[in-house]
This record gives sequence, structure tokens and C-alpha cells, in this order.
Amino acid sequence: MDVKYAKAIHESTCVIKNADLNGFNPHKLSEFSLEFIRALICSYNFYKKSTNPQSLNQSAELLKIISVFQRTLLNETYLGVLKGIDFPPDCLANLLAKSASLATTAEDIDLLLAFHGWKFVSQLLASFHVQIKEAFLENLYSCNGTPISDEFISSLLLSCKRLFIKCSADSESHGLEENGEPKWRGKLKLIAFICRLMVGCLQQFQSVLFLTTENYTHRRVIDFISWIIEVQFAGGLFSSGTGLDENFLKEVSTSLFVASEMILKCICQIESDSGHEASSATKALVLTNLTPLVNCRILSKVLVNLSKRHDPAVFKLWLSEEFNAYAEFFTNLDAAFADWRPYETVSNASAFHVPRFLNFKTDQKHLSSAVEQFLTTLTVEISKSVRNLPHEFFGYLETALLESVLHASSVVSIVAQDIWCFVVRYGSAELCWQYVILLGNTVLCLAEKYHSTPQTGHPPLEQMSRLGGLLSRFLIFLTARQQVRSRLYHF
Repeated sequence: MDVKYAKAIHESTCVIKNADLNGFNPHKLSEFSLEFIRALICSYNFYKKSTNPQSLNQSAELLKIISVFQRTLLNETYLGVLKGIDFPPDCLANLLAKSASLATTAEDIDLLLAFHGWKFVSQLLASFHVQIKEAFLENLYSCNGTPISDEFISSLLLSCKRLFIKCSADSESHGLEENGEPKWRGKLKLIAFICRLMVGCLQQFQSVLFLTTENYTHRRVIDFISWIIEVQFAGGLFSSGTGLDENFLKEVSTSLFVASEMILKCICQIESDSGHEASSATKALVLTNLTPLVNCRILSKVLVNLSKRHDPAVFKLWLSEEFNAYAEFFTNLDAAFADWRPYETVSNASAFHVPRFLNFKTDQKHLSSAVEQFLTTLTVEISKSVRNLPHEFFGYLETALLESVLHASSVVSIVAQDIWCFVVRYGSAELCWQYVILLGNTVLCLAEKYHSTPQTGHPPLEQMSRLGGLLSRFLIFLTARQQVRSRLYHF
């Protein structure tokens, strides 16, 4: 078996070194290269299992040949020559997807081999991202099954999931390598590398990864984003890093969680499809049907990232007649806490999803504290997003706030009221007065309506109470002392 694989590797290496690439048949690129990689994986597999002392010399020779093959395949000169050949885009896209799939397989054999596999994927992306993007887009509208772009993203997601589960197990057992390093460190480095690949894909392929069709609405890029949010926030509810070992968390925070922030920055800039105003990411996000907590995390981060940009065109991607990110945020927030009963004696932790591999258990006291912290954090983030919101988009915020104040659960209504108070407190006196007049007239109209025509039914006492309470808070901000301070802040 070792002779067979050694021969295959040796012949493949010689072909690459000696081939006249200018005369190479581009249609055989995928088959040509994949045979090399399959032979490499099989050879590594055999080498790892070779324990017979009599075959040590053969195994060592086999490993040398494998090493030569890796250096040849990943040689920048070889990839540079390939750049000058007009390969069909679909061949390159197929090669990328299958190479990623094989890199995922390699993780069970040898971590170093997996690194080499993903490095090859990275170099392929860097060299041919324009052609691959073209192939991804064409394939999306022509395929009947899973788009090849989603096959590729699925490999990235599968690798990260499997590696992180192993990392979690290693961190709990506190296992060490022979050199004294934690067993999880090498796996975490590979996860970080794959996540950086994901960031690069979002930057290069943009909306192509988010576009939906009648036949295909569930995009795997949303699953990847959901997974990384669930890992960081233990399902979405808890603070960053909850459920992870302290030493493990230190390195996760500077690798995986940094990648998470970069990914969320990228998606706020995803362009719209032709004929639409909203970002392609908005439709993909809604159709994927993520858990409400994860949606809240994503939308709040998107809105904060939007506020850091001063381009109205970017705001329009997430705030338009097609999609109102503020309204979607409050809808998900209300759904997330629809079954939440903070004063019940029996814990209802099952209302909040926590990934099983985190092996994280909580009690009612911890759960109540987590809910409070979650709501506080998101209130702050949504308030931050308002600071640089252009005036032409204020209507979308106001619509979402009013709807939530009146009709959401009491918990979510209070969150909406707090955010609205932030807008009034740090806005102009004119804005504050406008809202006071609006709410005052609304309360007065409702009172007069139900007083003059009792037959119309019972008055909406809860809604009137909420409006009255919010109005009383607004009135405080109209005092001279509050307005002097608020002049320091302008939207």
C-alpha cells in the first residue's frame, strides 16, 4: 500500500514540476489537482497507521515524498503560472469546493495536513477569487440542488464545528501535548485560520453568498454567522465567553471572537440585489429562521456598525420600506422573551437555547441575571446606533419604537421606552418637544374617544398607561437644566 501511494505522490509531483502549463487542458484542472490531494490524504493516513518497525524506513521515505508534494502543490510560482491561464470559472469553483471538503476530511488524520489543505484553499481564493465569484453567481441560478458556493461554506462551517467541539473537550480535560502546550491550541489556531478565510470570502464574494432563489432560500453563510454567535454568547443570551474554560477563553477572545466582530462588520455592507433597496443579507437572514436571540445579536451589531459609517447609502441597505432593521430587532426581542417568566419558582431555562457542546448549566438566579445583562447590553447598543442616524431614517426608528411601546410585552416595551428616552435626552429641545406633543395628543385623543363613545368597547388602558408613563419621562427632559446639558449632544 505504501509503495502504491508513494508512487502516486512521486508521479504527481514530477508532473507538476515538468508540465507545460501553457498547453495544459484547463478542463482537467479539477480532476488533475484533486487526484494529487486524495493521494496525499491516503498517504498520510497510511503513514499515521504504520507502526511496523520493519516498515519504518519505507514510512520515512513516504513522508519525505509527501512533504515534497506539499511544497510543490503550495508553491507560489506554480500558482502564479496558473494565474496566466484562462481556466473556466466553473472548474476553479469545483476545485475550491472539493479542496475544502478534503481539507475537512484531513483533520481526522493530521492537524498539520489540515493546515496545508486550508492553506491551499486560501491561496486558490487569493489567486482566482474573481473567476470563482463569477462561477458561484452563475451556478446559483442554474443548479437544481445545493449551490456550489454553499457546498464550500458548509465545509468551512463543518470544520469549525468539529474542531471547536474537540477544543472544548480538551480544555475541560486540561490535556497537554508533549511540548507542554494545551492540546486545544493547535485546533484553535486552525479555527482562527478558517474564520479569517470566511472574512475574506465575505469581502470578496459579497452578496453572492446571500442571494436567494425560489428553489434555494437557506444560505449556509447565515448558518456560519449563527454558529459563531452561539459559541460567543452561549446560544445568544449570555455574556461573551460564558461556559468556556478561563485559560481557553483568553485565546478564543483574541481569535474566534475577533473574527466574529469582523464578520458582522462585513455583512452590514452587503449590497442589494438588482431591483431591490434592502441588502441581500436581510432576506437571507429572515428566510433562514434563526433563533430570536441570535437575530437580536446580529441586528444590534449591524446597527452599531452602520452608525460608524457616514454613508446614507449603507443605512438604506438596512432601513427602507423593504426591511426595517429596528422593527425586525424588536420583533425578535419580543419573540425571544414571549415565554419568559422571571418570577416563577420553577426554572424555565429551556426557553433559551444553549449549545450542547458547551456543557453549560444554569439556575434561575443566573438566568435572571443573564436576561438583565442581555437587555441592558442591547439597549446600550441600539442607543449607540442612533447617535449618527441620518435624519431621513429616523422614521424607521420611531415606527419601531412606537409599535414596541404600545404592543410588545411589558419587558420589551420598557426597553423601547428606555431607548426612546435616550433619543429625547440627547437630542435637541425641538425633537423633545415634538415627541411630547405627539404623545400628549395621542393620549388625549384616546381618552376623548372612549369617553364620548362608550359603545366602542373598553379603552386600551395598558397602552394609555405606557404612553402616559413615557410622556412623564419626556417632560423631565424639557426642563431648563436638562436642556442645557443636552446641547452638548446632537444627532
